Amino acid sequence: MSDVALKSISVIIGVFFVLFGILKVVPLFSQDLFHELRNMFERSAKVFPLQRLIGWQPNADTMRRLYGAMEMVCGVVMMVGCENAADLANIALTILLFFSLYVCWALGEGLKEASHAIVLGLVLTCRFVIRLQVSLLS
Repeated sequence: MSDVALKSISVIIGVFFVLFGILKVVPLFSQDLFHELRNMFERSAKVFPLQRLIGWQPNADTMRRLYGAMEMVCGVVMMVGCENAADLANIALTILLFFSLYVCWALGEGLKEASHAIVLGLVLTCRFVIRLQVSLLS
């Protein structure tokens, strides 16, 4: 039963991250949403964590494309990859969500803006817990 739940949640999470990765890379579904995401990454680049340490600030468009590409690749790996590869994708997506939460905190945004990252982080944590249960039972 846990194995079915693990595969189901992995596919659902994978599809979700592939779709949102596509939204960050190309204006496929909505031009307005694409421009809103571009503006969000322009704000994110201003508070990039390494800027304070080494003085490097990434290009906002490059950061948006890399973020979207990582979401797409990790989403595909979550859907079709083996369990260990899906675990690595889970960890990579969790790191991306921690970055989103950091940006919300650094920009002084409220819980409304951070809520999607919190919810997705909880879903990824649930997937990881189910994975641990499956591995302990087998």
